[in-house]
Amino acid sequence: MPESRVPAALAEPSPVAAGRHRAGRLAATMLGLALLAAGAAACSSGGGSGDQKSGSTAAAAPTGITVPDKIGFLKKEAEDAKFGTPDDGIPASVRKNLHSVNYADPADNLHHYVLVEGGPGLPITTDGSSDVIQRLLSEWMMSANRPKAAKVSPGSAGGTAECAPEYSGKDRFDCGWVNGKVALVMSFTGFTLDETKAQLPKILAAMVTS
Repeated sequence: MPESRVPAALAEPSPVAAGRHRAGRLAATMLGLALLAAGAAACSSGGGSGDQKSGSTAAAAPTGITVPDKIGFLKKEAEDAKFGTPDDGIPASVRKNLHSVNYADPADNLHHYVLVEGGPGLPITTDGSSDVIQRLLSEWMMSANRPKAAKVSPGSAGGTAECAPEYSGKDRFDCGWVNGKVALVMSFTGFTLDETKAQLPKILAAMVTS
């Protein structure tokens, strides 16, 4: 099961060895929180729309995230009780709407995993690339080979999505999605790029609420 970027103080439900994404998480989180207000404003008042010119799909503005028990053949395996840690600086009003949940395919001996994290107000730095997904991945998906990221259709959820291969090996892809104030990162294990592109809009359609 893919690693959560939630700090080690929390229970770790995944059987995969720890450390896949965790390096640099705290530093990135603190940077993102320092810029939380600016990042949220950029996503909601024009900065986000400028970032989403390419690959965007018209849809109702999302308001939050739901966590269904199943998404197609993927079954919910575990969800962290809390996102982050009490000392990471994320306000309680934001943290309560953030999720970190694992989905797996039990029919395939649990070889297919997807870790989904984020929600309304997920901090995104305003520094760096003009591409909001690049900034999102740089902050929350340290394992993503961002220069190789490609646009992916977000489907009915709208917004902008991109996926990048992981540095750690084949059949592992990190994806980011942003629409307005809501953002998610997704880590796919055991999926080809084509399979990842096919699953991402289905996950968004099942999880994003408007």
